[in-house]
Amino acid sequence: MDTDEARAVIAEQFPGIPARTLTGPRSGTSNWCFLVDGEWIFRFPKDREAEQELGRELMVLPRLRTGSGVAFPAYELFGEPSERYPLRFAAYRAIPGEGLRREILERLPAAVRGRIAQQIGGFLADLHDHPLETGVELRRSPIEWFTNGGRDFRRKLNEKLYEHRHHPDFPRFRDLFRRLLDDPEIYQQEWCVVHGDLKAKHILFCPERQAVTGFLDFGNLCVGDGFADFLHLADIYGMDFCHLALRGYRRPTAPLLARKLRKAQLVLENLADFRRLIGLHSTS
Repeated sequence: MDTDEARAVIAEQFPGIPARTLTGPRSGTSNWCFLVDGEWIFRFPKDREAEQELGRELMVLPRLRTGSGVAFPAYELFGEPSERYPLRFAAYRAIPGEGLRREILERLPAAVRGRIAQQIGGFLADLHDHPLETGVELRRSPIEWFTNGGRDFRRKLNEKLYEHRHHPDFPRFRDLFRRLLDDPEIYQQEWCVVHGDLKAKHILFCPERQAVTGFLDFGNLCVGDGFADFLHLADIYGMDFCHLALRGYRRPTAPLLARKLRKAQLVLENLADFRRLIGLHSTS
């Protein structure tokens, strides 16, 4: 979709929107997004699956309540399928800010980084506290560690460890295995609503306010363990930042998440060995 096509669709269904200026498209895997008149973000799904993702957002986000002071898309305009465009689409008022890239974050003073981390942790707490309403059909996104309370994961590692029993590094593998599995409680899963696709471009930052202003792109909303969102944060900003974010995570599960993150750190620090253990590398 180009700007002329988007302008024609908007003019047809929303004649009150001048659509004098369109910036975009900002094209992701699921949507074409246009900034219209510097005020509206119009999202046009690329296919039926993306249309269903937008539908989930439209069901969940209006019910989301947050006390963190961080905004998220509040859809106000709803387009219907037509001859010009065959799918449902929607628009919300643009949230100020730019994607919080890691290099931006790392240039900030430590106190500001800590405040930003707690903002993000507070928003995730609100999201994860959102009721699992029966009227909203969300896909499940389990992490392998949590399947059957970790029993499948533990059995798999036991099998892989046994396969390496003649390897010269077997004592080290065994020690890593024991350290990873010495806290069985961390493999219990809490089902909650998770964002599912945290990226730097989805976390908006205002340089003037030195604060996070909003979260974007909830198309991958799913039901899983809140640990999944923190793993995404670790990938973007590092594990230390995740532990800072937990200070703003006002939920009883925060201490358990901290323990899960410490085990994830163990995996990251010994990634080559764990890849070998699960069969991704040769044992020679």
